[in-house]
Amino acid sequence: MKVQIRNLQKTKKIDLALIRKNIRKIFKLLSLSPGAISFVFCDKDCITRLNTQYLGKARSTDVIAFPLPGHDPQEFLGEVVVSVDAAGTNSRRFNTTFEAELTLYIIHGILHLLDYDDHTPAQRTKMRQKEQELIGKIF
Repeated sequence: MKVQIRNLQKTKKIDLALIRKNIRKIFKLLSLSPGAISFVFCDKDCITRLNTQYLGKARSTDVIAFPLPGHDPQEFLGEVVVSVDAAGTNSRRFNTTFEAELTLYIIHGILHLLDYDDHTPAQRTKMRQKEQELIGKIF
């Protein structure tokens, strides 16, 4: 699996080696073996622009996943954009570590690329259960 990571923010230092390690663990736990996946770590302003432009929601968010329609997921699963600012804020709010919150967003984005959704209460419950299962095996 090829993991592409771009760090477009200067808000917080992130441990790219740990992120790669956790991504590989997530893929192993999910029994996935795509050819490539891309991650972008950005600040609040960047993710707000993307959320407005691509999802029509003029607000910040924690993670956005962009599947690549028409492509084989075994070749390229998609791109996950993570707000480092949201991870910092929410790690303090929920009394978790920054790394655990960042990993939760990575999991959330990957699950979206795997067709998990969170629009209805039932979908949210299913997604949250899977997130907690995975995060529990990583931390």
